[in-house]
Amino acid sequence: MDVEPLQDPSPTPPFQVPPREGILSKIFLNDKGVRGGWRLLIYAAFVAGLGFGGGLVLRQFVRPSHGVFSPGYMFIQEAFSFSVIFAAAVIMAQIERQSVGVYGLPIRGAFGKLFWQGCLIGLVEISALVWFDRRLRRVFLWGPCHTRQRGVALGSIVGSLLCFCGLV
Repeated sequence: MDVEPLQDPSPTPPFQVPPREGILSKIFLNDKGVRGGWRLLIYAAFVAGLGFGGGLVLRQFVRPSHGVFSPGYMFIQEAFSFSVIFAAAVIMAQIERQSVGVYGLPIRGAFGKLFWQGCLIGLVEISALVWFDRRLRRVFLWGPCHTRQRGVALGSIVGSLLCFCGLV
């Protein structure tokens, strides 16, 4: 015997936010919240503000040695850059009531397959960039035929490698 479940004769629709009126709402908002382009601009503003303000504070405590490469200073700079970008992502997550993982830093899978693939690709790319840089400088800059045309060729090759590194 097949029994159909009883349906409530007066189903209540799920709660929906009433549509917002006005020209600013149409410009800045869509049905999911803030529009994607505005999200990106807000995020960039947070990164710029935190980076500039934090950089001023950081320079009061950490000063680089001029003319000397310092791995410790480079580590501090990279840690600061990561902190600024992560802080901006946390602020945006709170504004939009999302988890931080939505912005590309999920806890689950943090050191998973994609992380290690990215490490390997990054290592190969930067190694190729350094190798090309050393090869091309020897050929173009200190060779007997240093001309503007060869300098443009060097810049084009190194620039395209950097763009490729940034895209991947």
